[in-house]
Amino acid sequence: MSIRALVRLCAGLLAVGLAAPLPAAAQFPDRPVKLIATQGAGSSTDLHARLIAIGLAPRLGQPVVVENVAGVAGTLGVTKAVHSPADGYTLVLGNNGNIGIAPFTMRDLPYDPNKDLVPVAHLTDNWQVLVAGPRLGPITLQQFIALAKANPGKFNYGSPGEGSHAHLAMELLQSMAGIKLVHVPYKTTGQITTDRAGGTLDVAFDNYVAVKGLAEQGKLRVLAVTSAGPLASVPNVPPVAQAVPGYEATGWFGVFAPAGTPPAVVQRLNSEINAVLADPKVVQTMQVAGFEAKPSQPAEFAQFVRAAQKKWGDTVKSIGLEAK
Repeated sequence: MSIRALVRLCAGLLAVGLAAPLPAAAQFPDRPVKLIATQGAGSSTDLHARLIAIGLAPRLGQPVVVENVAGVAGTLGVTKAVHSPADGYTLVLGNNGNIGIAPFTMRDLPYDPNKDLVPVAHLTDNWQVLVAGPRLGPITLQQFIALAKANPGKFNYGSPGEGSHAHLAMELLQSMAGIKLVHVPYKTTGQITTDRAGGTLDVAFDNYVAVKGLAEQGKLRVLAVTSAGPLASVPNVPPVAQAVPGYEATGWFGVFAPAGTPPAVVQRLNSEINAVLADPKVVQTMQVAGFEAKPSQPAEFAQFVRAAQKKWGDTVKSIGLEAK
């Protein structure tokens, strides 16, 4: 099922099943709220934004309008948000790429996520799977690591480009496993899937939902998942950490507001978003798309973001990737 179809399905369910609107806090909100999605329609970011908007509107008693501001690896939308009034009426849906990684890979990033934004709500986590093409045959992760160690530079891997989550996740794996692969950057993830299934690309990290069908057809082989432990949503697939102890690479989504947004407004938004995330229909829709709802308090989410930034900042430095 496509992301757009999931949004439509969940919208219909929420329309008849979500809890009744709660009384609005004094003076907020008294007009529509805008939620900036930093990728285009049909993307994972768009899915999150629209599900949250659909569920949040009746709880706030005001429309929540999604505005897609795509471009420059998702940083254009964040930039627009940080230049908006800090009143709670403009929010942005950030992720590990434009909040956790971009500060270390983009030299002229027009915002500092730790100074220009305030974390509002952690939405979801997601994990990728390491997928091998048919050229490697019926191989396990342990066997692939052994082959790569014995043949440095013989095998390649694809990613959506330097500094992407998939690129850094693979660089982290190489460092921890003691292997050396050749990086092949792509402009689209679709081409990665095509080349991997065609046998010209050996391995790549990808979303499980995107490769599940090809894996079931035997055209691709899922070797491991990047979570710290096994996942029920990715059955019969071991974590990378089983072969490389301590390895973990989490992607995530969350809502942020411009710095200076009143704490009471942030807390109100956090409470209502957490209520949306607790709705079973939202949880199920996210799970089908490969995401796990992670409601938390603003302070807890802020700590999570800082930890992610340290992890990927250290990874960028360790591989000598220069900011561009």
